Amino acid sequence: MFKNFLKKLALSRSFAQNSIFRMHPYIPFVREDANLFMKKTRSLLYCLLASGLLSVSACTTAHRTTVSPPPPIQLIQSPNYLRVVLYSDLCFRSNGKLTAECFQQLQQVTETIKKLGNGPIQVIGYTDDIYDPQTARQISLRQANAVLAILWIQGIESHRLCSIGLGVCNPIASNRSTTAIAANRRVEIVLIK
Repeated sequence: MFKNFLKKLALSRSFAQNSIFRMHPYIPFVREDANLFMKKTRSLLYCLLASGLLSVSACTTAHRTTVSPPPPIQLIQSPNYLRVVLYSDLCFRSNGKLTAECFQQLQQVTETIKKLGNGPIQVIGYTDDIYDPQTARQISLRQANAVLAILWIQGIESHRLCSIGLGVCNPIASNRSTTAIAANRRVEIVLIK
């Protein structure tokens, strides 16, 4: 076996020595041209790759918009009514109590409500569709009652106040993304003027 291996090795050496590639006068130039061609091709590919990555990153940054989160409390005023929206994800802690920032803003809203007249005030709670309907109504009613209690403590007469927990009814956005779900979790204060 070893002898067969040596014979094959000798044949391959003699083929390489007598080969046309070894005796061809232009082989060194072809080899240098091939190396130069490979270097140019490689640098061209690197340039294309770099420009492609830059253009892709430019495209992704050009279409990216920064969306600022909504304020915890929004005030919407029209000639016939005042609507105040408290976003539950921003205003309520996990234990159901209002955050300090929302409490302070709600105190300011209460002063505005007092100035606008003696009309009835509905406090309506909404949730997303993650829960079953009964649980969603309970959660939304609990949050509406928490806001109603603060309005009452701030001096609004109890006969003007009414709380309702509507749960998943009247969504303001689809429940297909986290931002839409957060928008649907809300408590609205509606004052009829």
